[in-house]
Amino acid sequence: MRNYANAKDVLPEELLVEIKKHFRGMLYIPTDDDQSERRKKLVMALNEHGLKAKEVAAIAGISDRRVNQIIAESRKAPQSQERPKTRFEPILPREEAKPSLSSRTLRTCGQALLDTLERQNKNLSIGA
Repeated sequence: MRNYANAKDVLPEELLVEIKKHFRGMLYIPTDDDQSERRKKLVMALNEHGLKAKEVAAIAGISDRRVNQIIAESRKAPQSQERPKTRFEPILPREEAKPSLSSRTLRTCGQALLDTLERQNKNLSIGA
């Protein structure tokens, strides 16, 4: 899986010329904050269910190292008192997990899990 593209192949020529006026070399373009936050929530939810970093990485489409960074960051962050107390039911018992699934399938399952968790949180906040 390639995480980059050649700007010459994907950007209009005029935009490429303007970028070259300001910068040459490798340029990091961050993802939307919303996407990053959703990925962090997914990583934390999967980690709370007892999945290993390698399994979480395959589902979230990120590296093992990044999974460990997200977990470490969350431990350092002060916990808010307003954080909802939720109990997430495991979707699949751990012994039924199939490690041979493709990374695309794992990411799709991870996205479905995240959507389910968000609906549960929304229902809890509505009922409160």
